[in-house]
Amino acid sequence: MNLDSGFPLAQLNELARLESYNKHYYRPANYLHKWWARRLGSVFRTILLATFLDEDQDVWQAYYQGADFGGRACPEHSRVVLDPFMGGGTTIMEALRLNCQVVGVDLNPVAWWTVKKAVEPVDLEALDAAFLQIEAQVAARIKRFYQTTCPHCQRAADVLYVFWVKVAPCLRCGHLIHLHSNHILTRYRDRAVVHCPGCGLVFEAKDVRTSTRPSCKRVFDARSGVVKKARYTCPTCGHHSTTLEAARQTDEPLGQEIFALSYLCPLHGQGFKAAEEGDRELYLQAEREFLARRETLRSPRQPILPGLKTDDLLNHNYCYWYQLFNARQLICLDMLLGAVLDIKDENIREFMLTLFSSVLEFNNMFCSYKGVSPAKPGAVRHIFSHHAFVLPREPLENNLWGVGSASGTFSNLYHTRLRRAKEYCLAPVERVVRDGRVIRKVRIPGERIKGQLVGSFDELQEGKGNALLLCTNSEHLDLPDASVDAVITDPPYFDNVQYSELADFFYVWLRLAIGERYPAFRSELTPKAEEVVKNPRRQKDSASYLKGLRTVLQECHRVLKDDGVLAFTFHHKEPEAWGVLLQAVLDAGFIINATYPVHAEMPISVHIHNQEAMEYDAILFCRKRVEEKRIDWDELEDEIRVRATETLEEVSRQNGALSRMDTAVVVLGKCLEFYSQYYPHVMQDEQQVGILEALQRMTGLVDTLTVTQSAIGRRQPQFTQLRLLEEQVSYGENKEEGH
Repeated sequence: MNLDSGFPLAQLNELARLESYNKHYYRPANYLHKWWARRLGSVFRTILLATFLDEDQDVWQAYYQGADFGGRACPEHSRVVLDPFMGGGTTIMEALRLNCQVVGVDLNPVAWWTVKKAVEPVDLEALDAAFLQIEAQVAARIKRFYQTTCPHCQRAADVLYVFWVKVAPCLRCGHLIHLHSNHILTRYRDRAVVHCPGCGLVFEAKDVRTSTRPSCKRVFDARSGVVKKARYTCPTCGHHSTTLEAARQTDEPLGQEIFALSYLCPLHGQGFKAAEEGDRELYLQAEREFLARRETLRSPRQPILPGLKTDDLLNHNYCYWYQLFNARQLICLDMLLGAVLDIKDENIREFMLTLFSSVLEFNNMFCSYKGVSPAKPGAVRHIFSHHAFVLPREPLENNLWGVGSASGTFSNLYHTRLRRAKEYCLAPVERVVRDGRVIRKVRIPGERIKGQLVGSFDELQEGKGNALLLCTNSEHLDLPDASVDAVITDPPYFDNVQYSELADFFYVWLRLAIGERYPAFRSELTPKAEEVVKNPRRQKDSASYLKGLRTVLQECHRVLKDDGVLAFTFHHKEPEAWGVLLQAVLDAGFIINATYPVHAEMPISVHIHNQEAMEYDAILFCRKRVEEKRIDWDELEDEIRVRATETLEEVSRQNGALSRMDTAVVVLGKCLEFYSQYYPHVMQDEQQVGILEALQRMTGLVDTLTVTQSAIGRRQPQFTQLRLLEEQVSYGENKEEGH
């Protein structure tokens, strides 16, 4: 195993930093369907190579030349990789590329389904034929609900996006208020498209600070609306309220109105216009059809359950999952799902169902418009831009079928997600990076992502397939003792992401189509009681997280060979989370041999931008404990300080200074590494230094090293978003995901 001088930290971080700017573009197969907090494929490819290559083999050379760790051709010599928290399947896909046999396990049916369809092969010609069949059956019927007229020539035009705004009453005077945070629809380099807060006219303005409506000469600051942060102000009486306060006055979600559209005219191209009577009437037609057919529509009926991430929905009177969609969307989704279910070939039908589920992310009333950047004058910000359900005051309704290359539509995502993902499976590509930019692409001969699924571990060992995917709890695995060569995973990060609460959004729709065929989709909602996560709303505290993680790792210890490796990534801002993690690792019988900080998030990510958050994960390599050692705390602290300082210097030479949070990732990772090797005999004055105490003592070291990092200064990456966009423009991926 290449863990010391053989681990290519500098090269990996350079590539990972670039990949983090557009994960979907670099590894399409890994992003066939939404899953939260996925880690980078380049990181897990490197982990696999460092785990299995001999010490005299060059990991980074093998990264681009490939490696064959057995697989279906010679099962008796193949490497078996287990991921007990497979999530979106990064480990599984990277291991299949290296010809490993894989066992992937996840409690969540949406995760299991996502990985299943990502690795299963498909005939591309049959997939294309199915898309054309669906197009012929429903495209025109869906698009008739998204028609308007061009204001310049009065020709029929396709609607690209419908702009809605929430309406709430003033809780003092009763005046109905349109909850605009500003009046800018989109910006270009030399102008902006704005709408008048008085009459609603949409027009172009060169100065958003003093926008003047051409006809009525009303002057207003388009940057300012009635909403600031969480509060809105009544323009009539000046009273301040919140949407939550308004929601408490009723038992329905806040009302909403159409106020503008983006359209595509065959003569004048893309434009923006104020909503007209015909546009509102078209929606009302859909609403009347919905009311007439609501009992027979294919749409979910499940209630939204209380939870850490769903409470905000309930507080705003969203009580059922279908309420996250408007009537027109539900009518059109019913048509689309019906066409998918009409496909006779089961495998092809399942792929199209996966695409249908992906489309939901961009076609609901929790989407918003990404039209305020000169570089990107228009795209859909999907519902999960954050790992939460964030109520937009200005929702964006997408054209479900789509026009041209408009983002987040069924026709666009067929090409940019589904088909591209399956093309990538046939011929994965890696990128060679130098000085912060891609200098060439490399196709590794013989590599592919092709999962031949089996039903049991015996069948895997017999070579009847190369992938065993299980939708179950990893606390009890039907695997023999010492049968796995490596456990490589990305465990739940304490309380960072509430997977089951978020996944219900997709699950309730998938269940409509496959609930009778697959036992994992029989329940009304995703399983939550056994989920390894900290969630106070479900009475899951730190102790329950520790118990669940420890039990899974103990099971990993049982099935792992004595010389096997446990490797995983982790980060968290709280020392408590690191302490619970280390306790679980130690209780399961492992020690940590090595830790490395690796780039994980782009600095402009909505999850971390302008926040005290982390760009880096810690990679932790573990082995089974074979001996006990003793050390004095002062000596151990010195060792942690030296190694953390060395690592920070190595990383900062390439990427500039790390933030305080990322410095903490390095320091706490090194603390876990060295503490684990002497546990439980870490002593000071003949008293044991406990895990949490040791981590808390790292605060001073983090502060000291942060000061040192600040003196270095943050270095800007040697590439820019513009270069990335230029590289991607022919594929349109930048429009789909907004990177």
